[in-house]
Amino acid sequence: MNKQKTILLYDLVSSQLNSRAYVQSLFSTMDDVGLVLDFSKIDFVSRSAIHELIKQQAIASQQGRAINVIRMSTEVKKMYTMVKNSIETPTDKNTKPAEVINTDIKSFLLS
Repeated sequence: MNKQKTILLYDLVSSQLNSRAYVQSLFSTMDDVGLVLDFSKIDFVSRSAIHELIKQQAIASQQGRAINVIRMSTEVKKMYTMVKNSIETPTDKNTKPAEVINTDIKSFLLS
């Protein structure tokens, strides 16, 4: 059985992970078993990077592989949970601005 490869993110990106593209590139090194991403010393992860991570975790899971995350700070963990919840439970707040404007204009004109 292969052991999962552990990546210490701080060594690669310093204290901030800001890019969806960079998260995608991490998975090019993933073997048949998967990865462990160590978030030690990571102070900030953008919403788009977290979204990509969650997406890649789902893809890996469907392929029988695992992407595990360890040592997330409280702030990074909050962002991870918030993004995961928004994916699992979409809300009407995802309405496009143009739809909102058109609805408001119609309401104004009909009043």
